Amino acid sequence: MIVWRSLSSLSKPLAAAVLMLALVGCSSRKSVVPVRGKVFLGGKPADGALVVFNPVGENDPNVVRPQGTVGRDGTFEMSTYKENDGVPPGEYNVSFVWLIENPKTKKEWSPLPARYMDPKNSGVRVTINEGANDLQPFALTR
Repeated sequence: MIVWRSLSSLSKPLAAAVLMLALVGCSSRKSVVPVRGKVFLGGKPADGALVVFNPVGENDPNVVRPQGTVGRDGTFEMSTYKENDGVPPGEYNVSFVWLIENPKTKKEWSPLPARYMDPKNSGVRVTINEGANDLQPFALTR
């Protein structure tokens, strides 16, 4: 209240507008739950691959798509708004992006078949429920 009283009459409407925008921004965030998993290609960890959860039925190109990066041991944790915060419950088509630099040519290439980069053709779908979600390992093939 002391801060509010010290604002000039011109600053009060601006401060109120900023506060309203902040509240609207906060309310548009969905609650998230922890999601962990593993990714393997041909039985080996897909170290450095990016796992992307694409909400089923969502056509807005600007929708938030939770992501996680696979570690050396094949594990990943999903992030939506901040690192490792989790994923909103729901259904997702999963896509995978994995680019590796060829040491000889210095060009990037993907050891994954192209189908895995397309959420509609990857053949991988998950349902995220309330509470912690430890997913079955994704065993990708060539």
